[in-house]
Amino acid sequence: MNDAVAVALKDVAPSHMPADQWLFKALVQAALHAPEGCVWKSGGKFLLSNEERNQSANAIVGVLERNNTESEAGKGVRALVSFTEQEYGYRVTAVQLNFHPNHKSSHKQHRDIYGAGQKGGINCTCSFMKCTGTVCYSLGSSRQVLCETITDARSKYQTCGEECQGMKTYKWMHSGSAMHFNAPWNNNHTHGASACHCPPGWRVLNHCHVMKRCQGIPPLDEPCGPRISIALLCA
Repeated sequence: MNDAVAVALKDVAPSHMPADQWLFKALVQAALHAPEGCVWKSGGKFLLSNEERNQSANAIVGVLERNNTESEAGKGVRALVSFTEQEYGYRVTAVQLNFHPNHKSSHKQHRDIYGAGQKGGINCTCSFMKCTGTVCYSLGSSRQVLCETITDARSKYQTCGEECQGMKTYKWMHSGSAMHFNAPWNNNHTHGASACHCPPGWRVLNHCHVMKRCQGIPPLDEPCGPRISIALLCA
């Protein structure tokens, strides 16, 4: 859904600024002024949560509105939660705010954690409710998202031969767009956003990861810069 953020924020974002830009700036300010321990590195990116790293919807809104119940970041996230629940018929249980400061940041290939007993890693202290879907909103710089078909024990797919490498699909997520998938898709696929190794004057072609100078080559992508992804885990 390319205009998801604009639709979701139509009643809260100011009319003089694009909704995705407004929320991006509001979340950046929230991260810059968050209490110590609320912004932490996770893999190739940063996360914003409360000090206990609780990422429930109530906990995230709570930290965004801790010093100002009328904060723009809080209003924006509340609006996304409300829109998601109305549009998809879900109940949002968790909100993950992922900050990608530059082209070197990344979000490794993964399945979302949908089981109540699952953990995000050996040191993970988060508690997760059983979920049935994810809606992820993108703000800022465009990134390619890799969706990869998996053939492990959780997946319904099997390899077609010894040389089978599954299927990899790259899709653009532009600012203001949303990506939605459900539990069956999550069982059969992983998703992630790799770092964009783009020195000035270079591009990464849309159909491959071969770096070439922009001499007569159509700019099939956009330069990688700061980005925020907002993943809503839903029951």
